[in-house]
Amino acid sequence: PHRSLENQKEELIFLQQMIQQSHVGTYEWNKIFIGMDDLIIPASNQSLFWKDKNKHISITSMPHYPFLELKSWEDILL
Repeated sequence: PHRSLENQKEELIFLQQMIQQSHVGTYEWNKIFIGMDDLIIPASNQSLFWKDKNKHISITSMPHYPFLELKSWEDILL
């Protein structure tokens, strides 16, 4: 909230450029967590994105960064 819109836009452009230049393959997600307390990407937008993709979706009360609540990979994989 203390950053200017222009500064946030620059960050997103930089991230996009880094992703486009990376040699990382694509990922196939089979389990989706949507955090109702996500202040970065609204849960309604996430739900719309995943709606028709036939994935297991878990709606949780988590924020954008889930690892404050998920303590291990087993929490994610179960």
